[in-house]
Amino acid sequence: METAAAHGIEMKAGVCGGKPVIAGTRITVKHIVVEHLFNGRTAEDIAVTLPHLTLAQIYDAMAYYHRHKSEIDQDIAAEDDIIRKVAKQYGVTVPD
Repeated sequence: METAAAHGIEMKAGVCGGKPVIAGTRITVKHIVVEHLFNGRTAEDIAVTLPHLTLAQIYDAMAYYHRHKSEIDQDIAAEDDIIRKVAKQYGVTVPD
């Protein structure tokens, strides 16, 4: 498992389940990707919501995503499956 920051992204055991995060934070690459790709937020919008991040850090997360797209997409899909199963169990409808 990667421990040193590479391109502003790091993975450490015990931090967010070892998932890639913006170095020095607990903000996952997945969080940035979901905000940008699925919620339609720009990097500037994300920086307003998460003012402790710089635009460079947000772009580092997006660049990491593009270098590791399949694994991040799998992580997003797996989480979506869990949410849908729990929602179904409790009779809640989750939008597509």
